[in-house]
Amino acid sequence: MNNIFNSTFEVSLRILIILSEYQDTHISTDTIAAIDFISIYGAEFEISDTNLHGDNIFKFSEFTSRRTLIQQGVKKLVLQNLISVLPSEDGFTYHINNNGRKYINLFESNYAHTYKEMCHKARQFILNRTEKDVLKMINELSIYSLKKRGI
Repeated sequence: MNNIFNSTFEVSLRILIILSEYQDTHISTDTIAAIDFISIYGAEFEISDTNLHGDNIFKFSEFTSRRTLIQQGVKKLVLQNLISVLPSEDGFTYHINNNGRKYINLFESNYAHTYKEMCHKARQFILNRTEKDVLKMINELSIYSLKKRGI
């Protein structure tokens, strides 16, 4: 039996939700990964009372593998013509296209609705921060979390 949790398929669905929140602009895979992480672990960033995926002492160690899954998901979505790619001075950025919007409109679940709300809060949370600052903040929280647990 295949496990869809933390798979490229699951991450691809979350990427589409993130890009629907950012439909007015193009964003990088690192920004997508940061929004995904902040949305899932909103309590750690004080944008939610709970974490969507529950409490996990190793949550910050997930960020690196999540970035890899995000890159794989983005590639899959580009090949499926659900998102568009735009080269920029800093690399590639991505945008949900009409096919992706049609597909995302089919998502009807409590999880998808809650995740979309968290993406909106995460976007507001990082609004006045650079991508570099957001990634640095996640890294610093990761180090703090490990030190707090004596690891």
